[in-house]
Amino acid sequence: DDGSLYWKLKYTMGEKADGLFKMYHQNGNVKSEVMYKDNKPSTNWVYFDDKGNKERIDIYKNGKFIYEKHLN
Repeated sequence: DDGSLYWKLKYTMGEKADGLFKMYHQNGNVKSEVMYKDNKPSTNWVYFDDKGNKERIDIYKNGKFIYEKHLN
């Protein structure tokens, strides 16, 4: 609503393009990030609090969610 960047992801012909996907907190700090390949996560999805500290990692294997690992 306030015009700040919420996420950054590239699309090619209506599909998620390979590369880095980031979401942002309202203060501009990264909220989460993951690499996409072949329209699915190719790395674990890392989440950060609004101060930039890692707070959670979603573990993926072969593009499928396995479990959440909370760090705090």
